[in-house]
Amino acid sequence: MKGYISINIGGKFRGIKFGNMALLDLISKGKIGDKTEFSFDLIVDLVYSGLVNNCFNKKEDVDFDFEAVAVWVDDADFSDLMKVFETFQSSYVLEGGSKESAGKK
Repeated sequence: MKGYISINIGGKFRGIKFGNMALLDLISKGKIGDKTEFSFDLIVDLVYSGLVNNCFNKKEDVDFDFEAVAVWVDDADFSDLMKVFETFQSSYVLEGGSKESAGKK
């Protein structure tokens, strides 16, 4: 599934899905643009938006808030966070585009 990853965060495996809802949330917060690069400021927003979008798609209740996700990210494995970022980046590369165009959709 494009734009989907599952990682162990918040004490259990949770799905993170990047779709239109997550993208619109990140754009409205001014978190992404022409050249979106990994940062710890961005990763909390990416994880939160992806978690919420996954719950929305699966019609599940959101059992966390932004502050909880920020704590979970602090405790998360760095390699998992990089996988989240890479999944996000690959989700928004336009056909014939490049990773530099991620977030311009």
